[in-house]
This record gives sequence, C-alpha cells and structure tokens, in this order.
Amino acid sequence: MNNGFVPNWGCGFPVPVLRLYQYSHPNRIGDNSMGRQKIERLTITCPVCGDTFTARASRKRRYCSRECSGKAAATRYVDARVPVQCLACGSGFAVRPARQATAKYCCFACKQGHVARSTIEGRADAMRYRGKGVSYVKYRGRHLHRVLMERILGRPLVKGEVVHHRDGNHRNNDPENLVLLSGQGQHARLHNTKPPPG
Repeated sequence: MNNGFVPNWGCGFPVPVLRLYQYSHPNRIGDNSMGRQKIERLTITCPVCGDTFTARASRKRRYCSRECSGKAAATRYVDARVPVQCLACGSGFAVRPARQATAKYCCFACKQGHVARSTIEGRADAMRYRGKGVSYVKYRGRHLHRVLMERILGRPLVKGEVVHHRDGNHRNNDPENLVLLSGQGQHARLHNTKPPPG
C-alpha cells in the first residue's frame, strides 16, 4: 500500500497522487453533481428600449446593456438640473442641484474675464504709488531719453546703441545730460568707473 504516494520517474522520491474531482460552479445551470441548488434567473424588461432579458436575481439589473444604462443616467441628470444665470454674459445654463449655490459662470472664459474685470481696480490700487520714482520716463510706450536722442540725431537708433545719463538721474532727460554710446559694454564701464576722490 502506497498511501496515496507513487515514485516519480524512478528517482525514489514519493509524489502525492492528485485526485481530480468534477466540480460544478454554484452559478452554473445544468450540471448539479455537487448537490448545489440552481441559481434563480429572472426575466426583466429594460425600461429604456423595452427589450426583455434574463439575469440572476442577485445582480439586481435594471437595464439590458451599458448603453441603455448610460441613456437613463443622462436623462436622470438632465431632469434634475436647475437653471442658473451666468454673471458675466447673462446667458442661462443648467447645473445639478448640488452646484446651484456655487455655480456662477457658464464657461471658463466668462469666469476669467469677469474675475479680471472685477479685480482690476483693486490690483491697480495695490500697485499704484509703490515705486520709488526712479524709473525711466515713458513717451507713447517708449523710453523718453531714447526718443529725444533720435530727434537730436535725426535718425532712429541702431540696435545696440545705448543712451546714457551723465548725472545718473534717469528722470533728467535734458539733451545736455544725454550721451550716445555704441554698446552696453561701454555703458557698463562708465557705471563701474568710480569717480576720483575729492
């Protein structure tokens, strides 16, 4: 008697004999060799398309396919939506009831534009008069000292030309105070040269 063990390929080591039993899945209908009961199946009518289908009672299915389930969900959300008016453009749009208190804009562009317009005054007031009054004076979006030098020369400045203030005051744009330099290297040397002590 081998007690369920047989030698493997003559090597002398015992190997357990596997006994295969026919197994019937509890959810399988038909073969009932293990004594399990058959799973109850229901005939259901899809509320969206009207087709009938069978499903296990434990599944609690209502729709015949994912497509019908999606259609039902879409109509359910649309029916439950609440109309809201956009603060920016005034057009109406619908949201879920949970978003009724917080929804203000119909799209991101409306939100961006409305927030920018409503906060521009506060942002401008926060930036206004914060400078030290040492920046260059502008004339139609350009530095005034460059415009004046172009008028003195009678031609536009070439790329790389720099206008230097003799006294170091950027707001003193008197023509006698302006010097034309050929490039930033010469300009940097002028600023880095220390005046003689005296």
